[in-house]
Amino acid sequence: MAREVRHFTVTIPAGTPIATPVTTSINFFPRKVHQIYWRIPNGPQGQMGWRLTMHTIQVLPTPGSDLWVIANDEHDTWTVDEMPDSGAWEVTGYNTGAYPHSVYLAFSVNPTSRPAELRGLITGPFLNSAGDLSKAGPPLPPRLSALARVR
Repeated sequence: MAREVRHFTVTIPAGTPIATPVTTSINFFPRKVHQIYWRIPNGPQGQMGWRLTMHTIQVLPTPGSDLWVIANDEHDTWTVDEMPDSGAWEVTGYNTGAYPHSVYLAFSVNPTSRPAELRGLITGPFLNSAGDLSKAGPPLPPRLSALARVR
């Protein structure tokens, strides 16, 4: 079960050709994606297509293909496994119609766990930014400390 949901609305401008689609970033922090819910309201009538990408590489539908989601007054939920967890999602789409159309998305996600090398106790060398003071000598007497501050 997902602990968080990330909502996005992406509007694809009218007159965006399929040969030069627009890409909109929908970034979020690194998360493991469990489900993606999408909805297209009534209106596009087959003139708009969209897909999920990362760095302009197609992820859904069907990674590495040239397929588009073409829908009108439709919605669906994709249950996914082993999706990239960087959070660097994008919506790439075209719209050959005369009006802008929107894609509504909700990502059901969980935080990713930290890599093992980042976990553990913080030890003295990481906390001490002054370096090794073992050979620094005794502290200055109070009257010399005052003189050192004046100069």
